[in-house]
Amino acid sequence: IQGEPEEQTEEEKKELILNFIEERGEFAYKAGEVSESTGIETSDCTRIIINLIEENKIKMKKKGKSGKNGIYGSLLEVVTEA
Repeated sequence: IQGEPEEQTEEEKKELILNFIEERGEFAYKAGEVSESTGIETSDCTRIIINLIEENKIKMKKKGKSGKNGIYGSLLEVVTEA
């Protein structure tokens, strides 16, 4: 019997999500799509995305129609350092 995969740290999850969005340029947020590509639970994806927005690492170019602060369906992009 194989053991459970090692739990990712919060920083590792943030990095995975940032890379996921950066690869797409702009991304209309769907937790399921992020989860499927990164292996991170959908609830964690949303929480981390909101944290990344608050940390100014991701910006919401256009608000979505539902969720906390219009997160679901919002248009996201990674903030690039000048």
